[in-house]
Amino acid sequence: MDETISPPRLRDLPVSARAQALGLNSEQADVLRAGLSLEQADHMIENVIGTFALPLGVAQHFVVNGREIAAVPMVIEEASV
Repeated sequence: MDETISPPRLRDLPVSARAQALGLNSEQADVLRAGLSLEQADHMIENVIGTFALPLGVAQHFVVNGREIAAVPMVIEEASV
């Protein structure tokens, strides 16, 4: 009998373990957790006065054009969605 071993659902893991479960190394995970500095923002847009942080999450298990995608990044500001 063929049994497929499913990866753990991210929502079942602690936040600290989710990046590793997606195969990110510690440097990549640190980049995701770091905020945009005002100096970086000033090079991206005129008249910067601050930055605005939103939560970054992923949706898992998509098939796009016949190719399996492990995770699709999403940022949303609506907490009820």
